[in-house]
Amino acid sequence: CALGGYGFFSTNNNLQVFNPNVKEWLYKPTTGEVPAYIWGLCFKIDDAVYSMNNFKSGNSTAPNLIDSTIYKLNLKTMVWERFYQMDYPSKIFGTAYCTNQYSLVMGELQTIIVKPSAFKFLLINNEELGNSLNIAIDSISQDVIFFKSKGSANVNHQIYSIELNEAWEKHANKLKPFNLIPIEKVKP
Repeated sequence: CALGGYGFFSTNNNLQVFNPNVKEWLYKPTTGEVPAYIWGLCFKIDDAVYSMNNFKSGNSTAPNLIDSTIYKLNLKTMVWERFYQMDYPSKIFGTAYCTNQYSLVMGELQTIIVKPSAFKFLLINNEELGNSLNIAIDSISQDVIFFKSKGSANVNHQIYSIELNEAWEKHANKLKPFNLIPIEKVKP
């Protein structure tokens, strides 16, 4: 599946499914409280996909938008629902990544790490995680993220790594469970 994303100066909200019989991506219709745009943190638990921290670029002609809503797509019914969580840091924008057990978004100052199997998240300052603005992700293997220096003469040199299982355990006192509160449908 491919969900949302950015292309042709537009942030998409569609779901596409690869059909191996025809070897093409096909549009899959969804209903309900469909997100206006999807480009953020996403993960799957059982028969549901969760989407949050969605960002819409203004392409330097309009303000950038960040959606504070948490969306859930029921994969059996293909119906979207909207939720909020009082203590969820929804205004953090950055590149989203997935590892074997985690989904995360690294913002400029903070990182959100989600462990779908535990249905919990960790908000951590990048300094505490060992991340800075002068580094970039080089690669991901299993649940380890390898970083390299930005702009140095030796750009391909890995300078350190973060083992997400260790970070998760080390900061266990900061873990927060998802307690999603449904948002009532807006009636016209």
